[in-house]
Amino acid sequence: LLGWHPKGDQEVFTTGELINEFDIGRVQKAGAIWSDEKLNWLNREHIKRLTTDELDEALAPFWDQKAKAAPPEFRREVLVAVRERLTTLKEINDFTGLFFELPAHAPEVLVWKKGSPAEAKEVLERLEEIFLNLAVFDAESLPQELRPLEEKYGKGNVLWPLRAALSGQAASPDPYIIASVLGKHEVLERLRAARKKLESVSS
Repeated sequence: LLGWHPKGDQEVFTTGELINEFDIGRVQKAGAIWSDEKLNWLNREHIKRLTTDELDEALAPFWDQKAKAAPPEFRREVLVAVRERLTTLKEINDFTGLFFELPAHAPEVLVWKKGSPAEAKEVLERLEEIFLNLAVFDAESLPQELRPLEEKYGKGNVLWPLRAALSGQAASPDPYIIASVLGKHEVLERLRAARKKLESVSS
């Protein structure tokens, strides 16, 4: 839309729509104004319009080796979990790396700012117990299963160590979504690894 504008308010076009809509008479005399922010928004909108299979295909040159080696079905699940966060295709490994390999992280990452290492370790132990006995393991049912734990320890004291244990990061996708994509076995492995990290940290 640099230097011209369509008749209506539409901003996102397919190539065919753009060809049909373009009118040389609507080209402006004034100089066009470039905006990186607008370009990024437009790119996000085009990414959102791709099907999961189309997006996976478009990402083929950008996936790292661990992602390429993963089962296609799992890679598509990962894509569904993160696609809303993508601005450009080259960002994909920044958002998805944690699903294919847990990043190295310090024990302190597991502790919420209002909590303590001892409390985080206790919460991780309770999480292991709850997850171990779950028959249904998805992003819809997990919040219900953890509600009693949140009422006892506080939401931040539960979700922070859970998020950090599963992602190795302070900021990541929703921990329930991460858990549902990783699956029960991998979630339990990461929770145990996180708990062991905290065993050496004094309260």
